[in-house]
Amino acid sequence: MVSNGELINDLMRAISINQRRMVESKLREVSPMTPEQSRALQMIGERPGIIQRELADLFHRRSASVSNLLQNLERDGYIVRKRPSNNGRNKQIFLTQKGTDELATITAAFNRGTQNVEMPLTTDEQVQLIGLLQKIARSQGG
Repeated sequence: MVSNGELINDLMRAISINQRRMVESKLREVSPMTPEQSRALQMIGERPGIIQRELADLFHRRSASVSNLLQNLERDGYIVRKRPSNNGRNKQIFLTQKGTDELATITAAFNRGTQNVEMPLTTDEQVQLIGLLQKIARSQGG
């Protein structure tokens, strides 16, 4: 017999996988970017001036492995890297106008892809689910 904890984990995993597939499908409809490139644009958009090492930390990867991703984004005109006057060692990363426009497209597609989670629930059920998920996250230190 499956325990409640196992059932909860299985359902959360299935929802997460289906959600990721739905979002990636919506992104492919509107953007030539990979999910990793889209995520990088989102992070840079949220943190203008971030440096490569910080971005690598957010991706949980080595800085060198993020370098190729950034080179491609820069080559394609989505980002620009600038050396700050007070630190010649680390280049800050910013979105270009093309990157900002692409991020808006990605965000709209992401929002369309996530609507399927809330659609079957009433507003009260959504609030209740959020509260329960927050309770689980807090109990796990998240």
